[in-house]
Amino acid sequence: MAIFGPGLWQSGQNGSIVLQSNLKTFSMTVLDLAKATLVCGGLAFLIYNFPVLGQIVLIGFLSILWLLYARKTLRTMRRR
Repeated sequence: MAIFGPGLWQSGQNGSIVLQSNLKTFSMTVLDLAKATLVCGGLAFLIYNFPVLGQIVLIGFLSILWLLYARKTLRTMRRR
């Protein structure tokens, strides 16, 4: 295992990159990296070529994320 940086990043099995922290271990394979790259590239293409449509998609996506987080927060507050 090779260590990158301050000792948190390590190469895992099958060419994956692993972040080890006190809470959880996150693993990203080459396939995950390729999927993330394609999604980000597709969004960049959409925003660059169709700015109005890109803005609508981004605002909608961020609104959904905000609503999901607000719902999770309210559920947590109700349990206490």
